[in-house]
Amino acid sequence: MNRPAVRFSRIARDDVRAATDWYDGIRPGLGAAFMLALEASLQRVRCTTTATRQGQAVESSRVVLRRFPYAVHYRIGRGTLDVVGVLPLLIEPNSPRRHLVHD
Repeated sequence: MNRPAVRFSRIARDDVRAATDWYDGIRPGLGAAFMLALEASLQRVRCTTTATRQGQAVESSRVVLRRFPYAVHYRIGRGTLDVVGVLPLLIEPNSPRRHLVHD
């Protein structure tokens, strides 16, 4: 079975950059630990995504990172896992991106 390729939207790349910078500001190397947790979470999704599910339209799903209070919001496309956002689990109520968490 082929695993879906991971693609990050521009916004998701910005989210990851902001989170790693923030964690590195707390303690050098913590941003790298965040990246490892992100990669592990995406690998779990890739390993559990079946071929049938890849062919179906999925509005959106999320996976929570271990050790860090973040969720990866994604969609399964035809042969792709499209990451649309990497957001903290606690988000400001007035944030323009809160709809990603609450829809």
